[in-house]
Amino acid sequence: MPPEAIEARAEELVERVFGTPARRRRMLVIANPYATTVSSRLKNLVVYAPRGRYDVVAVETEAQ
Repeated sequence: MPPEAIEARAEELVERVFGTPARRRRMLVIANPYATTVSSRLKNLVVYAPRGRYDVVAVETEAQ
C-alpha cells in the first residue's frame, strides 16, 4: 500500500474516532547547501522522515 493511501486511511480513522479532521502541523527545514556535512542525500532523509506527521517544506540558503 503506498504511503499516501496509508496516510489518507489514518486520517479517515482519526476523523471517525474523534469527530474532527486530523490537523497536520507544518515544518520548515532550512539547509545550507555549502556546508560540508550536508549532502543532498542527508537533506532528503531529514526532510522525508517527519512527513508522516508534518507538512514539510525544505529550502536552501542562497547567500553566505
